[in-house]
Amino acid sequence: MIQKCPHCKRDVVFSRQICPACGHASPEQARGEATYMGEAARRGAAPLYTEEMETRMNAVQRRGRLQTGLVVGMLLAPLVAWNAVELFWLRPRPLPMALLAGLAWLCWRLWQGRRATRLPLGVLAAASGLVGLALLAAGRAEGNPVWFLACLVFGMVYLWCGWILLRSRDLPEWLAYQRRRQADA
Repeated sequence: MIQKCPHCKRDVVFSRQICPACGHASPEQARGEATYMGEAARRGAAPLYTEEMETRMNAVQRRGRLQTGLVVGMLLAPLVAWNAVELFWLRPRPLPMALLAGLAWLCWRLWQGRRATRLPLGVLAAASGLVGLALLAAGRAEGNPVWFLACLVFGMVYLWCGWILLRSRDLPEWLAYQRRRQADA
């Protein structure tokens, strides 16, 4: 919960009775309301950590940013898990590592606002989702609950990621914003 610390007067995320900004004990009763909430939000006051997002990005760009973050995280999660299992078993193979490296590079390019990565990532995600669901329908996952769950869950997740990448109207706005930011820097 974001609240104002009574000692340092900063908006911080409290998880315990200690302020993460100044380190003083801060009981919940002594904390104030964060400045960006309530009446202060209507006046336009925003804390420093949300200033760029609130002042420079419109609602469509914020939705596009959220969608891009979700898609990047969901695309990388299965490959990160696969590589973690391979490393835990001390049997790292080059194929999962190469797939993770390639997909991470494409996701990084997407996050930077590169237009050319949206279509290949969308097609790749949709195709992967369809392959997972086709394997499930073909009975490849019978008798193996882990494989069944992976095909079902990741097939649907990858299909959703492909749909967002190919059909979202908010994503191009966010990518254009990122390109402008990169050009200014």
